[in-house]
Amino acid sequence: MEIIEAIVHEIKKDPQTTEAELHDKKDGPSPIDAKMQQFGEDVLRAYTRKSDSQGTFDSDTGTYSFSERLREYRDEEKGLVDFSLAASNLLVKEIKDSFLATGGFVFLLDIRKIIVTGF
Repeated sequence: MEIIEAIVHEIKKDPQTTEAELHDKKDGPSPIDAKMQQFGEDVLRAYTRKSDSQGTFDSDTGTYSFSERLREYRDEEKGLVDFSLAASNLLVKEIKDSFLATGGFVFLLDIRKIIVTGF
């Protein structure tokens, strides 16, 4: 796996409240070092082992705007920081309605999977 870009933000929320905020906003991509590479590989391995790693997007991008934010990033209309802040703010909006939620970290990687086939 090759990491193209990575960024981490933190969302803070006290349980049993409706207040949430994007607490630790980064203004640039995170450094891609050995720790980031290992963490990314560990997350990818855990995610693909425990779940179906395929997803779909609803065609209603007005109601479900994450797919539109992702398209803007993939089409290079927005950079990683703008995309990650928009995506994180969508999560903040959703987490406010979850009474028992406590926040956490938003970890976004743009990766290229390297597939090696037989020679």
